[in-house]
Amino acid sequence: MSHISRRRGPLPLLAGLVTAGLLLAGMTACSSGTPGSNAATAGPNGTDDGSTLTMWTRAPLEKQAKLLVAAYNKSHKNHVDLTVVPNDDYVAKVGAAAGASGLPDLFAADIVYVPNWVKQGLFQDLTKNIDGLSFKKSINAGHLTAGTLDNKNYVLPFVLDLSAMFWNKDLFKQAGLDPDKGPTTLQEFADDAEAIQALHLPDTYGTAAGLDCGGCLVFTWFPTLWASGDRVMNPDGTKALLDGANAQKVYDIWHKLWADGAVLPGSKDETGPTWTAAFTSGKIGIQPYPASLLSSTTGFDVGVGGLPGINGGESTFVGGDGIG
Repeated sequence: MSHISRRRGPLPLLAGLVTAGLLLAGMTACSSGTPGSNAATAGPNGTDDGSTLTMWTRAPLEKQAKLLVAAYNKSHKNHVDLTVVPNDDYVAKVGAAAGASGLPDLFAADIVYVPNWVKQGLFQDLTKNIDGLSFKKSINAGHLTAGTLDNKNYVLPFVLDLSAMFWNKDLFKQAGLDPDKGPTTLQEFADDAEAIQALHLPDTYGTAAGLDCGGCLVFTWFPTLWASGDRVMNPDGTKALLDGANAQKVYDIWHKLWADGAVLPGSKDETGPTWTAAFTSGKIGIQPYPASLLSSTTGFDVGVGGLPGINGGESTFVGGDGIG
């Protein structure tokens, strides 16, 4: 897992719209208007013959998907019909459609689901299309690897995302903290959150999390272990390694933050849809969350950094969605 250097400004949206646009073109050959055809015959540039393509994406990526589809439809004879599906319904909808041979021409998928869905045969082989790209070496390797089976590529990056540490510079100033200096250890993160909490501002808390959201916790807690030199699973992926000394420190630090009242109370039942809402409204001092959501934060200055380890270092979780 790659590390990122500490940054002092907002991160941009990390959308793989160029490669996704290529896929929209390439998949024209297997659109609903040309049954039985194969993507490989279209080559890297695809076919622009006025075909209609159906496409699904999950709701958290609605903004990026609509931008891409609008740009594609404006510049091509082909037309993409986009369906945005509620996040909690997406996996079930894809599974039901796969069982009924009713998948759309294109669908984006959380990268954590991609390897399994590739094995199940839900995506078409795009190896020849991708090999024909002059910029293949520049495509995110993590997403390509997730969508590769038996040396064949089935998925391209759609939206790339990173977990990072964000802090409200205005609240940092009020708490007497350096607004241009983020935490370099997990304990410093906790200390910063406690300092914000000590302000006793109305409806304002030191930090927040999606404590009932497994994906949220993996996305933001695993990097602390990686930055500390730990693994979260054995090399075969058959055993969790989340009971070590550093993992226990992660749990202890968050437990104390909760006991001290420095965590947004709603975090306990937060399943993911609104886990960053309090931060983006200026009511949270410091919180790790996806970089792609930073654009929704307005009205105050935000500091950005990597996710710190127990005793230093920093890391990130490279996530997002692939498309095929």
